[in-house]
Amino acid sequence: MIGTITPRCFRLIALTLSLLYCVPVQAQQTCGAPATRIHTIQGRGPASPLAGSLQTIEAVVVASFPGERGLHGFFVQEADEQADDDPATSEGLFVFAPKNGKVAVGERLRITGTVSEH
Repeated sequence: MIGTITPRCFRLIALTLSLLYCVPVQAQQTCGAPATRIHTIQGRGPASPLAGSLQTIEAVVVASFPGERGLHGFFVQEADEQADDDPATSEGLFVFAPKNGKVAVGERLRITGTVSEH
């Protein structure tokens, strides 16, 4: 079980994590390595306080748009038990992954990439 996911509104700014490394996380597997929470990357203001930095997250795929006619990436969201309940932050972001294959909705991933605003 990967935890529960309740759909949440995403921030209207286009904050992305440009994919450098992505690996599926098995439900029974405990990674143990630190990961940055998405609400920390999003921040409370109009821009990410971590823009330009390399970050690693663990999150669940909630929508995927690969391919030539897609957005070349996918949206991920924190599991409910990892949310901060702060209405000024967001628990989701877009991962720009033009060379990555398809990911499945519901798949939990550990992703490393550079935070950027678009």
